[in-house]
Amino acid sequence: MRPITLTTAAIAGAAALTLSACGGSGTSRVAEGGADSVNLTVTTTIGGPDNYHNVPIDAFFTAVEEASDGRLTYDFSYANAIVPPAEVGSSMADATVDSGLVVTSYNPSEFPISNWASKLAFAGEAGPPVSALDRAAAVTDWWYSHPEAMQSDFNDQGLMPLTPGYNAHTTYHLICTEPITSLADAQGKSVRSPGEAWAETATAIGMEPVSLPGAEMYEALQRGIVDCVMADATDMVSSDLTEVAKHYTSVNLPGFTAYGIFVSQQTWDSLDPELQSIIWEQIPVYLESLTHEGLKLQEALLETSGMEFHTMDDDLADALTDHQQSVLDKAAENAPDTLADPQAAVDSFVELHDKWGGIVSEDLGIEPYDSWADWHDAGGTADDIDAGGFAQRVYDDVYADAIPQ
Repeated sequence: MRPITLTTAAIAGAAALTLSACGGSGTSRVAEGGADSVNLTVTTTIGGPDNYHNVPIDAFFTAVEEASDGRLTYDFSYANAIVPPAEVGSSMADATVDSGLVVTSYNPSEFPISNWASKLAFAGEAGPPVSALDRAAAVTDWWYSHPEAMQSDFNDQGLMPLTPGYNAHTTYHLICTEPITSLADAQGKSVRSPGEAWAETATAIGMEPVSLPGAEMYEALQRGIVDCVMADATDMVSSDLTEVAKHYTSVNLPGFTAYGIFVSQQTWDSLDPELQSIIWEQIPVYLESLTHEGLKLQEALLETSGMEFHTMDDDLADALTDHQQSVLDKAAENAPDTLADPQAAVDSFVELHDKWGGIVSEDLGIEPYDSWADWHDAGGTADDIDAGGFAQRVYDDVYADAIPQ
């Protein structure tokens, strides 16, 4: 792992580097380490070096460093060491931070398209593990298929996206202190909801949404402040929620796609084309690592002692389907003004999920199941899934010809 950057001097130095290292034309960047070397300040908002979200980032920048023969190095700061979570994007915009994880849902007014798209993150018909992969690929493909949306939401905010919306576990489920399988079970139960899309879903099925920071999920379940949490397996395991809630219900809730790895546009523009290409060509390392790490945590959840795994009764499943169809029907009229052709954008979203569902199941030969529990009971493991092959296919289809000029 790279060292944690904590000092004010380091923060100031990162900003000064961007300003002072550009040549007269503004097209090249150097650092003190050599005539053509660069050191990037990388940050994240979630956890430490072993966190699910951070291991892939570290793997990615390590690959960049190795591929550049040391011309490009990095310092990784964890858990808000440089700036608070809501300020990571703005800190990249002014090049205080060079790269890292931006959670766009913290600033919905600044990233309206990203947060609108997150409400559609239930699309796709295949079951797991196909659904985990096809949704990750489809959302990223959608962004690169709509450069005007990326320009409005990201580039105009001073950000250059690398993996917009890519999250290899883009379906949330319920973890509760008692079984929730029917509409009657759900009525009046309090549930931690991570944002607007999930709060609306909770209300539609009779639950009472509660807004809580992720760091408070464990205590809220432990003390009975909430009955349930909407999350994916990665957060359930990494936040130790399985210690205080033993009932998992498989539901097709919107997944978390309002985040990604970004680079400061100032930083990107100051890099020479060779370094830009090196960064771009290592993107499959991140995609593979995030996918595999997520699958390992899903497997760990399924092997947790004392957990009980449930599926929805028909009435709960029907209510959820009705709500999601309503969201889809109204998506175009509720789209941000910055989206040029909302209905075409919605249609594209659905079509790309269908496309990637076919690629994952047919071309890559990954079998869908009705639930993660069924996948596990059939002997499925994280190592059975060729995350590297999947990552390379995403790169070939989405990224290979899309490097910003």
